[in-house]
Amino acid sequence: TIDGQKIGKSLGNAIDPGEIAKIHGLDALRYFLAREIPFGSDGDFSYERFSQLYESDLSKGIGNFVSRVLAMAEKVDDGALEKVEELSESERIAKRVAEVWQEYEEAFEQTRPDAALEAVWHLISFGDRFVEEKKPWAILKENKEEYTRIMGALLELVRQVSVLLYPFMPETVLKIWRQLGIGDQHKDVYLVAMKGWRAIPIKHVIREGVLFTPIVA
Repeated sequence: TIDGQKIGKSLGNAIDPGEIAKIHGLDALRYFLAREIPFGSDGDFSYERFSQLYESDLSKGIGNFVSRVLAMAEKVDDGALEKVEELSESERIAKRVAEVWQEYEEAFEQTRPDAALEAVWHLISFGDRFVEEKKPWAILKENKEEYTRIMGALLELVRQVSVLLYPFMPETVLKIWRQLGIGDQHKDVYLVAMKGWRAIPIKHVIREGVLFTPIVA
Protein backbone atom coordinates (compact mmCIF):
# COMPACT_ATOMS: atom_id res chain seq x y z
CA THR A 1 0.00 0.00 0.00
CA ILE A 2 0.97 3.65 -0.30
CA ASP A 3 -0.28 6.00 2.42
CA GLY A 4 -2.60 3.17 3.48
CA GLN A 5 -4.19 2.73 0.05
CA LYS A 6 -3.68 -0.28 -2.19
CA ILE A 7 -1.25 0.40 -5.04
CA GLY A 8 -2.68 -0.11 -8.49
CA LYS A 9 -2.34 1.21 -12.02
CA SER A 10 -6.05 1.88 -12.22
CA LEU A 11 -5.81 4.03 -9.09
CA GLY A 12 -2.94 6.00 -10.58
CA ASN A 13 -0.85 5.77 -7.42
CA ALA A 14 1.89 3.39 -8.57
CA ILE A 15 5.40 4.47 -7.62
CA ASP A 16 8.63 4.10 -9.56
CA PRO A 17 11.40 2.83 -7.25
CA GLY A 18 13.93 3.68 -9.95
CA GLU A 19 13.07 7.37 -9.68
CA ILE A 20 13.41 7.31 -5.89
CA ALA A 21 16.79 5.59 -6.19
CA LYS A 22 17.90 8.11 -8.82
CA ILE A 23 17.15 11.03 -6.50
CA HIS A 24 18.11 9.65 -3.09
CA GLY A 25 20.35 6.69 -3.92
CA LEU A 26 19.76 2.96 -4.08
CA ASP A 27 21.15 2.44 -0.58
CA ALA A 28 18.56 4.76 0.94
CA LEU A 29 15.71 3.00 -0.84
CA ARG A 30 17.02 -0.43 0.11
CA TYR A 31 17.35 0.72 3.71
CA PHE A 32 13.76 1.93 3.84
CA LEU A 33 12.35 -1.28 2.37
CA ALA A 34 14.40 -3.51 4.68
CA ARG A 35 13.69 -1.46 7.79
CA GLU A 36 10.02 -0.60 7.30
CA ILE A 37 8.51 -3.59 5.51
CA PRO A 38 8.78 -6.94 7.33
CA PHE A 39 10.11 -9.65 5.03
CA GLY A 40 7.29 -11.76 3.58
CA SER A 41 4.54 -9.40 4.74
CA ASP A 42 2.58 -6.54 3.25
CA GLY A 43 3.89 -3.08 4.00
CA ASP A 44 3.02 0.56 3.49
CA PHE A 45 5.10 3.07 1.55
CA SER A 46 4.86 6.76 2.31
CA TYR A 47 7.00 9.54 0.87
CA GLU A 48 6.62 11.32 4.20
CA ARG A 49 7.86 8.28 6.14
CA PHE A 50 10.69 7.74 3.65
CA SER A 51 11.83 11.35 4.18
CA GLN A 52 11.57 10.98 7.97
CA LEU A 53 13.71 7.84 8.02
CA TYR A 54 16.19 9.31 5.56
CA GLU A 55 16.72 12.34 7.78
CA SER A 56 16.68 10.64 11.20
CA ASP A 57 18.47 7.35 10.45
CA LEU A 58 20.69 8.13 7.47
CA SER A 59 21.54 11.84 7.35
CA LYS A 60 21.44 12.56 11.10
CA GLY A 61 22.09 8.96 12.19
CA ILE A 62 24.87 7.05 10.50
CA GLY A 63 25.93 10.04 8.41
CA ASN A 64 26.34 12.37 11.38
CA PHE A 65 28.02 9.73 13.56
CA VAL A 66 30.64 8.85 10.95
CA SER A 67 31.28 12.51 10.09
CA ARG A 68 31.65 13.43 13.76
CA VAL A 69 34.13 10.65 14.52
CA LEU A 70 36.19 11.32 11.39
CA ALA A 71 36.34 15.05 12.14
CA MET A 72 37.77 14.30 15.60
CA ALA A 73 40.13 11.64 14.24
CA GLU A 74 41.67 14.15 11.84
CA LYS A 75 43.24 15.82 14.87
CA VAL A 76 45.37 12.72 15.54
CA ASP A 77 48.95 12.96 14.30
CA ASP A 78 49.78 11.11 11.07
CA GLY A 79 50.77 7.51 11.82
CA ALA A 80 49.61 7.64 15.45
CA LEU A 81 46.62 5.40 14.77
CA GLU A 82 48.94 2.61 13.67
CA LYS A 83 50.51 2.56 17.13
CA VAL A 84 47.38 3.18 19.17
CA GLU A 85 47.14 1.12 22.35
CA GLU A 86 43.95 -0.31 23.77
CA LEU A 87 41.72 2.11 25.62
CA SER A 88 40.66 0.98 29.08
CA GLU A 89 37.03 1.03 27.89
CA SER A 90 37.79 -1.02 24.75
CA GLU A 91 36.62 -4.20 26.48
CA ARG A 92 33.30 -2.52 27.25
CA ILE A 93 32.89 -1.36 23.65
CA ALA A 94 33.97 -4.72 22.20
CA LYS A 95 31.45 -6.46 24.49
CA ARG A 96 28.62 -4.25 23.19
CA VAL A 97 29.74 -4.90 19.61
CA ALA A 98 29.67 -8.66 20.24
CA GLU A 99 26.16 -8.40 21.72
CA VAL A 100 24.93 -6.52 18.66
CA TRP A 101 26.52 -9.08 16.33
CA GLN A 102 24.60 -11.82 18.16
CA GLU A 103 21.31 -9.90 17.85
CA TYR A 104 22.08 -9.22 14.18
CA GLU A 105 22.84 -12.84 13.30
CA GLU A 106 19.80 -14.12 15.19
CA ALA A 107 17.63 -11.66 13.27
CA PHE A 108 18.91 -12.99 9.95
CA GLU A 109 18.33 -16.58 11.08
CA GLN A 110 14.71 -15.56 11.64
CA THR A 111 14.60 -13.77 8.25
CA ARG A 112 14.15 -10.44 10.02
CA PRO A 113 16.32 -7.89 8.21
CA ASP A 114 14.31 -5.15 9.93
CA ALA A 115 15.39 -6.47 13.33
CA ALA A 116 18.99 -6.77 12.12
CA LEU A 117 18.98 -3.08 11.19
CA GLU A 118 17.41 -2.18 14.52
CA ALA A 119 20.36 -3.87 16.24
CA VAL A 120 22.80 -1.84 14.14
CA TRP A 121 21.11 1.39 15.17
CA HIS A 122 21.39 0.33 18.80
CA LEU A 123 25.14 0.26 18.26
CA ILE A 124 25.16 3.69 16.60
CA SER A 125 23.21 5.09 19.56
CA PHE A 126 25.74 3.47 21.89
CA GLY A 127 28.52 5.22 19.96
CA ASP A 128 26.79 8.60 20.26
CA ARG A 129 26.40 8.12 24.02
CA PHE A 130 30.05 7.10 24.34
CA VAL A 131 31.16 10.31 22.60
CA GLU A 132 29.00 12.45 24.88
CA GLU A 133 30.25 10.57 27.94
CA LYS A 134 33.99 10.78 27.11
CA LYS A 135 33.95 14.27 25.55
CA PRO A 136 37.14 13.70 23.50
CA TRP A 137 37.40 17.39 22.57
CA ALA A 138 38.04 18.21 26.24
CA ILE A 139 40.57 15.40 26.69
CA LEU A 140 42.56 16.58 23.65
CA LYS A 141 43.55 19.75 25.52
CA GLU A 142 45.06 17.77 28.41
CA ASN A 143 46.16 14.36 27.16
CA LYS A 144 46.80 13.75 23.46
CA GLU A 145 47.76 10.08 23.99
CA GLU A 146 44.45 9.36 25.72
CA TYR A 147 42.66 11.24 22.94
CA THR A 148 44.37 9.05 20.33
CA ARG A 149 43.32 5.88 22.18
CA ILE A 150 39.71 7.10 22.34
CA MET A 151 39.73 7.85 18.63
CA GLY A 152 41.19 4.42 17.88
CA ALA A 153 38.26 2.83 19.71
CA LEU A 154 35.67 5.07 18.04
CA LEU A 155 37.09 4.45 14.57
CA GLU A 156 36.92 0.71 15.20
CA LEU A 157 33.31 1.17 16.30
CA VAL A 158 32.62 2.95 13.00
CA ARG A 159 34.28 0.07 11.13
CA GLN A 160 32.13 -2.47 12.98
CA VAL A 161 28.97 -0.52 12.14
CA SER A 162 30.03 -0.39 8.49
CA VAL A 163 30.52 -4.16 8.32
CA LEU A 164 27.07 -4.71 9.83
CA LEU A 165 25.55 -2.35 7.26
CA TYR A 166 27.32 -3.82 4.24
CA PRO A 167 24.50 -6.22 3.16
CA PHE A 168 22.05 -3.31 3.18
CA MET A 169 24.06 -0.31 1.99
CA PRO A 170 27.17 -1.51 0.13
CA GLU A 171 27.78 1.74 -1.75
CA THR A 172 27.69 3.77 1.46
CA VAL A 173 29.93 1.29 3.25
CA LEU A 174 32.56 1.43 0.52
CA LYS A 175 32.64 5.21 1.01
CA ILE A 176 33.16 4.71 4.75
CA TRP A 177 35.96 2.20 4.14
CA ARG A 178 37.73 4.64 1.86
CA GLN A 179 37.40 7.34 4.51
CA LEU A 180 38.85 4.94 7.09
CA GLY A 181 41.83 4.33 4.84
CA ILE A 182 41.11 0.61 4.43
CA GLY A 183 39.89 0.87 0.83
CA ASP A 184 37.45 -1.50 -0.84
CA GLN A 185 39.74 -4.52 -1.13
CA HIS A 186 37.70 -6.22 1.60
CA LYS A 187 34.35 -6.08 -0.17
CA ASP A 188 34.49 -9.74 -1.19
CA VAL A 189 35.64 -11.01 2.22
CA TYR A 190 33.09 -12.89 4.31
CA LEU A 191 31.69 -10.64 7.02
CA VAL A 192 32.57 -13.21 9.68
CA ALA A 193 36.25 -12.57 8.91
CA MET A 194 35.80 -8.83 9.42
CA LYS A 195 33.78 -8.77 12.62
CA GLY A 196 36.63 -9.41 15.05
CA TRP A 197 37.65 -6.41 17.16
CA ARG A 198 40.33 -4.60 15.12
CA ALA A 199 40.41 -7.40 12.55
CA ILE A 200 41.46 -4.76 9.99
CA PRO A 201 43.83 -1.98 11.13
CA ILE A 202 42.92 1.65 10.52
CA LYS A 203 45.98 3.74 9.68
CA HIS A 204 44.52 7.10 8.73
CA VAL A 205 41.24 8.85 7.92
CA ILE A 206 40.14 10.92 4.96
CA ARG A 207 36.92 12.89 5.08
CA GLU A 208 35.21 13.12 1.71
CA GLY A 209 31.97 15.07 1.75
CA VAL A 210 28.80 13.69 3.35
CA LEU A 211 27.32 10.23 3.14
CA PHE A 212 23.71 11.40 2.84
CA THR A 213 22.70 14.84 1.59
CA PRO A 214 19.77 16.22 3.63
CA ILE A 215 16.47 16.31 1.77
CA VAL A 216 15.51 19.85 0.81
CA ALA A 217 11.82 20.50 1.35
